[in-house]
Amino acid sequence: MSLSIKKRWEIVFLKRHRLGPKLSNSKISKELKIAMGTVRHWLEVYDNTGDVQELSSSGRPKSTSIQIDEKIVLMAENDPEITTSEIKTNLKRKKINVSTHTIKRRLHDAGLYSKPPLLKPYLKINHIEKRLTWALANRERDWNNVIFTDESTIQLFANPSKVWKRKGEKIIAHTVKHPPKIHIWGSLSSKGFGKLIIFTGILDSTKLCKIYKKGLLPVAKEWFGDNWLLYEDNDPKHKSRYSKAWKSTHSVNEMTTPAQSPDMNPIENVWHLLKRKITKKKPKTLHQLIRITKQEWNNFTLEMAQKFVNGMSRRIMSLIEAKGDITEY
Repeated sequence: MSLSIKKRWEIVFLKRHRLGPKLSNSKISKELKIAMGTVRHWLEVYDNTGDVQELSSSGRPKSTSIQIDEKIVLMAENDPEITTSEIKTNLKRKKINVSTHTIKRRLHDAGLYSKPPLLKPYLKINHIEKRLTWALANRERDWNNVIFTDESTIQLFANPSKVWKRKGEKIIAHTVKHPPKIHIWGSLSSKGFGKLIIFTGILDSTKLCKIYKKGLLPVAKEWFGDNWLLYEDNDPKHKSRYSKAWKSTHSVNEMTTPAQSPDMNPIENVWHLLKRKITKKKPKTLHQLIRITKQEWNNFTLEMAQKFVNGMSRRIMSLIEAKGDITEY
């Protein structure tokens, strides 16, 4: 990862400088013809120190050269599913002997860690095309008068997704065969978080419109008067004849949204955050689950809501850069 001082500052300018183009790491990698791990490394050095000087190190010298380190990082970036053993075998074919432990360290040095991939729905060609068309049509939109809504389910005794543990240590998370659960509906906009509606049973069009009446219309009126747009996904109950008629009667103007696009609705990220906070509180009863859910929702701030809404332009641009395919959101 040894680069000239000039190239190191080029990386910083292209990514961080207020007058720079703020390119993605992959674009900087292509522009400067260097590994993406090298880009990440010097950005991290700059973020931590405000400079791009070599960090002082101690201990024994590295057993691999800069060129070998570059080969290791490039193999992982070109094939994210490759294992350290496969990298070792590939290097051995080139008469380079490196242990899997060293390979793992070099990857960590470059900011690469083996983690489960984000699970996203497989998109058909027509979904990709429609997502891209939608993104291009909405890239200049002002999102400040849009109300984002969605439903989710929270179950009692939800297990943490990750835990810290020592090597060989076993940490048991107990499961319940049929855990009690609650269903929630919520909204957010640049004006804050709306009323959280907790309900049980199957959500059909009739029940949904009752939620609109109780949780959407009063908040929308308070926030925006009559000048607002509803953003929700293309779930059949949202698009049913009954729901459309109700929205038309109550002058609810809704945005056209692309199918298979949960990554474009910021409230999906709110649900993830909410569930993490609830899991940490470890509710033991359904009553506690309901109380903690309301409490954590009410703790969400106006600044947080504005941050999600302001991030819509970045979501749109990431969708355009992905040419309509899945994004990191």
